[in-house]
Amino acid sequence: MEQAIIEFLHQLQTGQLTKLPNQIYILIAILTLFEGPLTTLAGAAAASMGLLNPALVFLSASTGNLAGDIFWHSLGRAGKLRWFVRHGRRIGIDADRLEWFKRNIRDHASKIIFLTKVSSSFIIPSLISTGLAHLSWRRWFPALLIAEILWTGSLISIGYFSAQAISDVATALEFLLFFSALFLLFLIVLMTARRAFR
Repeated sequence: MEQAIIEFLHQLQTGQLTKLPNQIYILIAILTLFEGPLTTLAGAAAASMGLLNPALVFLSASTGNLAGDIFWHSLGRAGKLRWFVRHGRRIGIDADRLEWFKRNIRDHASKIIFLTKVSSSFIIPSLISTGLAHLSWRRWFPALLIAEILWTGSLISIGYFSAQAISDVATALEFLLFFSALFLLFLIVLMTARRAFR
């Protein structure tokens, strides 16, 4: 194992790395649980360099994101609304507000989940809320799945094409620097020759 890590680091350092090991997809899924967008963008950038398969990066990132979302829903489901009824008055929550909350979550769960997931804002409180309201999976999971496909697909596209664009810009800059240096050398030779003929 140690030898494999040393070989991997050597290939990475010398630019000979042509493919990452398959275990990287598991690592992407795990890292996506903690930092989804950054991990997804990095995986997509690696895919644009030919080091990873973009479809497997998408599958890994989606799996990690969905696992995290299910965790937050389960955490909410483990909570008790009755606790809020008993102790909520201290923080301004009464039984009427909780009923209003449950009714609105039940009526609009799919819209709330879809919008918060796609906009990447308040998704955790939304998932906890669906869990607290004890909504069935069919009420909110299809919207989450569609939003996840759109969100992760967008991140993969951005990471993939941005890395390619950066690579193209780097190549163009190399050509620009080469021709600028060549032009500068030409000017120096021209100025030197001009002085020599005077």
